Amino acid sequence: MIRRFSILTTQKTMSSKTPSAKSKNVPQRNHRNKSSSSNSPSNNSTKNSLNIWPSDEHRVVTFFCKNKNAINLDQHIAPFGTVKQVRFLTRKNVVLNRIEMSTSAEAKSLWERYRTNLLDGVLEVKADTYHTLSPNNNKESPRKVYEEHWSAEDIAKGVESGDVLTGRLRINPKMFKYAFVSNKVGKDIVIVDLEGRNRALAGDVVAVKLVDQSQNLDSPEPVSELCNEVESLNVAPNNDSGSSENANSPPGSFKQPRSFGKVVGILESNHSRLASGKIEIPKRGNPLFKPVTSGFPYVSLNQKDIDEKISKYDISKVLFTAKIKSWESDHIFPKGELVDCIGEAGEVATETTSILIDHDVDFQDFSPSVTDCLPKDLPWMIPQEERSKRRDFTKECIFSIDPSTARDLDDALHCRKLESGHFEVGVHIADVSYFVKPKTELDKVASSRCTTVYMVEKAIPMLPSMLCEDLCSLNPGVQRLAFSVVWTIDKKGKIYSQWFGRSIIRSCVKFSYDHAQSFIDNPDLDLDKPGDVEGDDVRYPPITGGFSLNLIKSKVLQLHEIAQNLRRQRIDSGALKLDQVRLAYTLDAESGMPNGCYKYVYKQSNELIEEFMLLANISVAHKIYKHLKEQAFLRCHPEPKQNMMEDVVSHCNEIGFQIDASSSQSLARSLNIAAGEDELADCRKQALFMLAIKPQQLAQYFCAGAVEDEELYRHYALNVPLYTHFTSPIRRYADVIVHRQLAYVLGDKSESNLMETDASVLHKQAQLCNDKKMNSKSAQEQSINLFFTLMVNNFGPLECRGMVMYVYDHSFDVISIEYGVVKRVYLEELPLLSFKTDETKRTGKDLQVNVLKLKWPTGDLEGRNKVGKQPPNYEQCGEGVEQTIDVFDIVDLVLFKSSPHSVRKFSVSIKRPDENAVTEQSTTARNSMF
Repeated sequence: MIRRFSILTTQKTMSSKTPSAKSKNVPQRNHRNKSSSSNSPSNNSTKNSLNIWPSDEHRVVTFFCKNKNAINLDQHIAPFGTVKQVRFLTRKNVVLNRIEMSTSAEAKSLWERYRTNLLDGVLEVKADTYHTLSPNNNKESPRKVYEEHWSAEDIAKGVESGDVLTGRLRINPKMFKYAFVSNKVGKDIVIVDLEGRNRALAGDVVAVKLVDQSQNLDSPEPVSELCNEVESLNVAPNNDSGSSENANSPPGSFKQPRSFGKVVGILESNHSRLASGKIEIPKRGNPLFKPVTSGFPYVSLNQKDIDEKISKYDISKVLFTAKIKSWESDHIFPKGELVDCIGEAGEVATETTSILIDHDVDFQDFSPSVTDCLPKDLPWMIPQEERSKRRDFTKECIFSIDPSTARDLDDALHCRKLESGHFEVGVHIADVSYFVKPKTELDKVASSRCTTVYMVEKAIPMLPSMLCEDLCSLNPGVQRLAFSVVWTIDKKGKIYSQWFGRSIIRSCVKFSYDHAQSFIDNPDLDLDKPGDVEGDDVRYPPITGGFSLNLIKSKVLQLHEIAQNLRRQRIDSGALKLDQVRLAYTLDAESGMPNGCYKYVYKQSNELIEEFMLLANISVAHKIYKHLKEQAFLRCHPEPKQNMMEDVVSHCNEIGFQIDASSSQSLARSLNIAAGEDELADCRKQALFMLAIKPQQLAQYFCAGAVEDEELYRHYALNVPLYTHFTSPIRRYADVIVHRQLAYVLGDKSESNLMETDASVLHKQAQLCNDKKMNSKSAQEQSINLFFTLMVNNFGPLECRGMVMYVYDHSFDVISIEYGVVKRVYLEELPLLSFKTDETKRTGKDLQVNVLKLKWPTGDLEGRNKVGKQPPNYEQCGEGVEQTIDVFDIVDLVLFKSSPHSVRKFSVSIKRPDENAVTEQSTTARNSMF
């Protein structure tokens, strides 16, 4: 039975996922009045497809056969000489028979005979890109799979000449053969295939030599035989659990000119070389470790070393961890060792541990050397000498507003109306830097972890719980050390003065966002009346300090009015906010499995906190930069990747939306206008925002002295010249650094060692914070995907509405309106009579675009076969229910368990429209936009 899973409305957080992209599905969006060359790339040939024999050293010929038993090649090869070695590789529905002859002359004769006179069952015959299939018998001259890494001296010369650049390697988790390194101006250098990557892993700092690229990147086939060999082993499957902040580009060919390169050296091995996965025992050769995550290679293991470790397990059902120990240039795969068994695959705990390991998250208990840095005399009291150094806010009405489940309370606020009619507003942040002293073991582990990682079912803290949940947390009713920013501000948000300093506070109450929202929604209710307020089901927490609920409510309302004015000014000045659907889950108390999900609703109470946290971060950024300059630890947000944004703008314009991406302000305005004002406006906005998110880059920490151009300091989304992170030191190490810098600026000489720290050292810490932040984000997304997949598996099939985002020749991308996930629907997987690509003209526009035409059979679909990749002729397949798939159409989706079963992936299909009701609704809604 198909269920429409109910969505409740409450406040929790979650991110959405983006589906994998296959390069063969090129967006069909060329117009009749435009050249279609972008969809017909030139087929630049490589050596193995030329009509000449590559060289006198080549001895390998590859026969592409329909299947392994299609033909007995032995009798056809024997007359041409001695066969030295044969290797079979299976790719999709094709078997590669790679034949190594004893001499190049024998191989050339074999190739010349059969490349144009194909045998029955043989699809193609090519000269292989490898000279041989195995190392030469001369042990001093093994076959090189990868180029040797350059010396430091040669790399330095290359950098000086401009032929070599350095940067961090990023691997596309959706299409693992593509990797990227950004140049100095932020444009990507594309690195193709494993050879081009030359044994480097994601996160490594590499030296890249710029090269000419003659390969046809639009081809769905791998561009080298090494990639063939790897793909035949499914080393890096296209799984939907992958994620990267820059990997979600629209699939298809590179439409903008790209620069290409190859790795010639690994300068810093930042990847842990550790991964989770399964063990496969081949019929011959060493056992292989197959990683769960894409971008990590197979690892060759020693049989003797692993026998004892795997003997008590059914290796088909459990996940292990393995670590790379070495990777020589003459080995396709690295050599490694088996580290540990994680647990049974498919279990929530096992899969969560796997995700944490693959994202290099340190989730071990804190060592005794770290806990020894914590206060010993408990209960801890603020020392008297510390009180004299701080401003006392303990008499002030201070309160916190956080998620209801929060236990690490970083921030609190106060608001007091002044005689002038202005307001004193204070943001008080936990003073973590008081407890985390530089160069201690506690500081070392915090600077290594860099961030708290939030999974669906648990958090991996940056600091020990004594600090996170007690001594640093601004819990109500107890005195706590804080770092405060206090403004004199009017209700319109104009600032007249500001003060920074260390302080002592005592919060009187911990409110949830629901509590604060109830004040905003019911400003006139008298909350101090005895008994419950009629119709109000909110239960308020106890208040300490003798303050009344009505008094606190009035202060929340004052802050709310100021926050709304601040927000309006930010948006009017060009701030960009691309909201997405976020989900959270209710979990079974015993099993930990999801038993429901609900949509996060971002309320005005959230906006209240957001505005004052942003204001504090911006204020502190200006303060430390003014006084520290080169040492200032800041956060920038680069502009979107130009080529990707141009693709998105072109895509939107071609379907009738005029998107202006010249600035964050114009992008925000044009997206909101394009969404329209009809009943589908929210759905359309969700799809447009998802498209606009794809080209966005992640915000980055940096040290000002390491970046020469001050224009690069800007934060694109906030549209401000300077920004930093100050407000969450319990969960972000960057904020701890900023606290120390602000303390130094304010005269705390104990932080003078900061001025002795070279900008390059701080910038290296900034880079580590960036890496850990990205890993944390990706781990959280995969955790969310894991629990959503579990929900689909346990409660599915689930029905929901979807909006089409991209249309390709045999598939289309669709976003689930209820759940916010993006998936690809493959027409070949549907029980259709046929399908085809057709053209349609936009209503009111001189635009001719491609759409998909689907023809469904009438009657019961149960048990009907899939239409397949080569459907019957559309016009001759008989009558049926016809459906048009166009961008921004609404379709009915069905989410269901994938086959074979997986806890990391689920499948998607669409329902046959009943009497074209969905199609008619979609067409009417779409035409109303133009």
